[in-house]
Amino acid sequence: MRRTLAQITAPVAYLAAGPVADRVFRPMLVEGGPLAPTVGRILGVGPGRGIALLFVVIAAVMLAVSAWGLANPRLRNLEDDLPDAVE
Repeated sequence: MRRTLAQITAPVAYLAAGPVADRVFRPMLVEGGPLAPTVGRILGVGPGRGIALLFVVIAAVMLAVSAWGLANPRLRNLEDDLPDAVE
């Protein structure tokens, strides 16, 4: 059941990515948008920059989660702490 629920989220994310990029991130990176003077210097402004910002945000979240997992000793040492399964 857990695996099914986890796999259902992937198509939902694929369907949501386009509208989120177009309605949330694209207006931020148009000429004169709120992020044009800051992030726009790196990513640029104009068409296609909303999806670029979405990719950067997703990558930053993935890096933050990875860093959290590395900093968490219980998760980092999970392989050593759990007993081996004996058949």
